[in-house]
Parts: sequence; structure tokens; C-alpha cells
Amino acid sequence: MKNVFRDSISGFTLIELLLVVLIIGILSAVSLPQYTKAVQKSRFVQLQIIVRNLFEAQKRYYMENGEYATEFDLLDVLPDGEISERKDLIRTDKYSCRFNNSYKEIHCTLSPDIGAGIIIYLLRDSYQPKCRPTSEEGNKLCFTYGGVLDSSGTSWTDYTFK
Repeated sequence: MKNVFRDSISGFTLIELLLVVLIIGILSAVSLPQYTKAVQKSRFVQLQIIVRNLFEAQKRYYMENGEYATEFDLLDVLPDGEISERKDLIRTDKYSCRFNNSYKEIHCTLSPDIGAGIIIYLLRDSYQPKCRPTSEEGNKLCFTYGGVLDSSGTSWTDYTFK
């Protein structure tokens, strides 16, 4: 006796399933580096915005008090993150920002797990943020996202954002 139900059931063969898995794997391998670059760029731009906002807050504080703030609590704008006990450092899983009072700078650094060592900072008497790469990947980021090589004669390689 012939099985009526068996003839009407169709399915995928093992070869077809393996082919689909292979295509998905190839697409993932191609898109993952682009995704990583997009995340890196968005965090880099976010850090630039944070530095500019902190700098503007420093200028407002100076206009009101005649001196620059040395603690984040004194500013009217604060980025997200946990403030240190000394109140001169804000840290998140994506970046950290610190007052560098001896050089009159605010330094913000992307977290190391992002894979690009950079410091974005602003001098108190400057309006353009600067990018200081601390790795080859950071060097590429500073240049790729709008940095112009600064030839101020320092021992550091700095990029200025116009």
C-alpha cells in the first residue's frame, strides 16, 4: 500500500540548508567590519560633541566666576557617567573625561575595547578640539573623521578639527 501523506510532504535537502547557512555566513563576514567602523565613528563623533559641550560649559563658568572649573560638579552641563571621588573624572563604558588643570585642558578618551587609542581635548584658549592618536588605529580615526594635521612643533601628532 502506498503512503499518500509521504508523497505530498516536501522539504529542504541538506545541501540546500548548507547553502543558505553558507550565504548567511558570507554576508555576516562582509558586513561585520562595516558595522564596527560605523559604531567606532558614532562613538568618536559623540566624544567630539561631549568635549565641545564641556568646553562651552567651562567658558560659561569662567564668565560667571572669573576662573575655570576644576571639578565636573561645578559645570552646568554634565555628560552621562560616574563622577570620581575627586570630581575631576567622568567614566562610562564608552569613554572617560578628565580635567587636566596643569595644561588647562579637558581630555576625553575612548575606551580601549573600541580598538582605537585617541584623546580628544580642548585647550581653554582654543575653539577647535584636537585629536591626539595613541595608536595607529587612532591615527586613522583622527584623520578620517575630519582632523587636519597640526604642525605646531610639538612632539605629539595632533589633529585639529575645523
